[in-house]
Amino acid sequence: MFEKGGALKIFGIVLNFIAFFSRFASEKSGVVLKLMKKYYESILFLNI
Repeated sequence: MFEKGGALKIFGIVLNFIAFFSRFASEKSGVVLKLMKKYYESILFLNI
């Protein structure tokens, strides 16, 4: 079991990471989407 302070700290870190990533993604959304598409296509290609 987590202590309340520890859980809140982890939750805050996660929220900060999500906020940072969403800001970064909005600035570079085209590049990120292209990279993700390439990544998923490579996974699908390897699974065939």
